[in-house]
Amino acid sequence: MSFPEISYLAGCTNAIASLVVPTPLQHPPPRWIIAVMSEVQGFLFVCDAAHVDQATGKLSVIGIFDRIRSKRFPFKHRSCTIVAKIACIEGQHEAAFHFRDSSGVDFMPPCKPVKFTSPPVGSTTVTVEVKGLHFPREGFYEIQMLVDDHPVKKTELTVDRAG
Repeated sequence: MSFPEISYLAGCTNAIASLVVPTPLQHPPPRWIIAVMSEVQGFLFVCDAAHVDQATGKLSVIGIFDRIRSKRFPFKHRSCTIVAKIACIEGQHEAAFHFRDSSGVDFMPPCKPVKFTSPPVGSTTVTVEVKGLHFPREGFYEIQMLVDDHPVKKTELTVDRAG
């Protein structure tokens, strides 16, 4: 029996990791492959607004950011949009977004889960509008995306005091 090797980029480091998957691949593949596939293709970021054209699949984005400044804390960011593009196993999935501070503690409740259908080939774009993103203090924060309860992507936000 031969074992194909799947290589993927591990996070933002330039290290290559390998995963050995038995052949033939069972159908559907195990759910943990979602995490591996999401590292091959995809992104997660925060912006002011985003729109996915349903006819063409084109993504239009306004104002990508990873830093927020405020004169006072606690601070509530009026509105933003989380955008994620991921490759998953074909079929129905559920995405959830968790908001964590630098110690890994949720600083606000997660967004309502988003259901989406992944195509047989390619990737899926998920957008979620978040109103009233509350930051209790200056610091580093993380937005983590889970698909079917498996962490697949994360992005960081720096929140600091405006001069």
